[in-house]
Amino acid sequence: MARWTLEEAQRRLQLYLDAEETILVGNQEYTVADRTFKRADLGLIRERINFWANEVERLEAENAPGPVFRQTRVRERPFHY
Repeated sequence: MARWTLEEAQRRLQLYLDAEETILVGNQEYTVADRTFKRADLGLIRERINFWANEVERLEAENAPGPVFRQTRVRERPFHY
């Protein structure tokens, strides 16, 4: 069983994206859950963005339906000389 749902992973990814944006536009710190990040922590925030983006991608792939098979019919066209 997954440690978190797709929705939880998407929410966490969005929090870290918001943290990065807030710090980049001039605020010097941002809090996610119980942790406060400062401008110097941008590297860590970007690591977490990469982690959560990969988790979202993985969970989306797990939730994707299996392969879809379609039956097609080839109609022959008359051959003209």
